[in-house]
Amino acid sequence: RYVAVCTSKLRVPYVPEIQGRDVFGGCVIHSRQYATGRVFAGRRVVVVGSGNSAAEIAADLVECGAGDVTMLVHGPRLFVPLPRLGRKAWLGRLFGRMTEEATYRDFLLHFDTEAYWAAVRQRDAAMAALSEDMSAFGIDRPSEGFGEANVKRGRIGTFDQGAIRLIRRGRIAVKRAKLERLSPARVHFDDGSELEADVLILATGFQPRLEEFLAQPERFLRGGQEGKGAGLAYLTPLTDNRCRSSVDGSLFFVGFDQAVNGGLSMGFWGWSCGFLIAQGLGHLPPDATFSLDALPERQADVRRRRARQLALRAATAAA
Repeated sequence: RYVAVCTSKLRVPYVPEIQGRDVFGGCVIHSRQYATGRVFAGRRVVVVGSGNSAAEIAADLVECGAGDVTMLVHGPRLFVPLPRLGRKAWLGRLFGRMTEEATYRDFLLHFDTEAYWAAVRQRDAAMAALSEDMSAFGIDRPSEGFGEANVKRGRIGTFDQGAIRLIRRGRIAVKRAKLERLSPARVHFDDGSELEADVLILATGFQPRLEEFLAQPERFLRGGQEGKGAGLAYLTPLTDNRCRSSVDGSLFFVGFDQAVNGGLSMGFWGWSCGFLIAQGLGHLPPDATFSLDALPERQADVRRRRARQLALRAATAAA
């Protein structure tokens, strides 16, 4: 009686059509196919993109001995060193500012309300203070904040794990241009320049592509929707902004609405949808509302059951 779509907004790799790909003598892969830079040791690599996948792959290529590594960057991107963000999160937990209750309060804010955008701006200011200015290396600082860009257009900032240091040292080159075409041994750009390359890695992101398996996509999906954490060109579900279809109440698109705190609310989206389904099936009172106490880890019987399971595993392992 109910259907929950839990396929993620990042389901299908986006692979752009590239003129000359059929004549390029090197290797072209999407970031999804990337496993290790060791197989590209000594080779000239162009990585298309500046997001998390691109930055991590570029750093790994350098560390694994690639001959030359170039990141092809077109738009602005906010770079935030992950260790710096981790310290802030640790301090937030230490001083009681980052709690489950605070995360839940953020989850309750509805998209496009004044309170929602005020919370987004507050977090964006904090993220901007943690970021690194990479404009001197060809990566401009975006005009939109970290969360604002994600909510509106699905553009995610980069949590850096080493690329900043390698860019500053010149071990990762940054090329500011768009990929135009390929020739047998070169990558050509829209500014008329070109690079010799053996490998092209497309860190070009992912797309939901719900229309590939959903019947009547024109009924349930729309393009150009903000608040979905996906590119505006993609078809995303029509919902009540709480992951329930506004077309058919028996259909849920779990995680397809963007909370103020992004991924920190993914668990809440899942359990709140499960709560509504259980309620619709008559397993919960019709007047009950989802709250923190509805989470399994808050329920005494669930905690006792998990404790028994852990004790049984420990006893079995010791036997």
